[in-house]
Amino acid sequence: MTESHSIMLNKTGIVSESLWYFLGGALALYAAVHYGIPSLYEQYGVRPLVGWWLASGVIVFALFLAALLSARRESGAKSVKQILVALNIRSLSRVDMYWALGGLTAVIALTWIVVATSDRFLSVNLLSQDSYASFLHMEKLKPEEYWLFLAWLPYFFFNIVGEEFLWRGYLLPRQASVLGRYAWLLNGFLWAVFHIGIGWRIAILLLPIEFVVPYVVQRRKNTWLGIIIHGVYNGSGFVMVALGVVA
Repeated sequence: MTESHSIMLNKTGIVSESLWYFLGGALALYAAVHYGIPSLYEQYGVRPLVGWWLASGVIVFALFLAALLSARRESGAKSVKQILVALNIRSLSRVDMYWALGGLTAVIALTWIVVATSDRFLSVNLLSQDSYASFLHMEKLKPEEYWLFLAWLPYFFFNIVGEEFLWRGYLLPRQASVLGRYAWLLNGFLWAVFHIGIGWRIAILLLPIEFVVPYVVQRRKNTWLGIIIHGVYNGSGFVMVALGVVA
């Protein structure tokens, strides 16, 4: 086998692996939205929001495990510390923090542009809850419902860490090994495809973070930046809606 042929097979294998994870995740999310959540509501009376945490929580927990096991297999890591190193979990420098802050600022600014553009030229209000499935509808929590914050925390952890470990910690470096500095474009595109499993409006609304996070993580080679940007963006949105800061 020639060296060029070996490289081509490696490239094909990594791209196929990426497609398998992202497309498989999208199909699983679609099933959770259209079958899992309705079944939990109809059979057990589980409210749609909690049903989403349960149904999609299984998926993001699977992503978390897949990242750990895949990194262990590929790197030959023997300990948790070695697995985390293989997933590019590194100490944060001052420059990393600047990149995280800049990336988060870029995501917020670009999201505003996407929302304004969609409203002006497509007449689609991406922020209207009427445009989304019932599990995404949320009103200010009453004091007696604050227990939901505790129920949300495990889901939030595996949602952020599971995705970032697999998408950026494991897959992005492998994609970069065959696609070079433009690997973040494939990673971002596939992440957008993954979100289509929830709905096309969500995928459009999340376009800024879907590309900014892979870009920042690839530039700094530190998965912590993806966890920070992704976590602050998602977490602050939920908390502000839950507390009635935004409608």
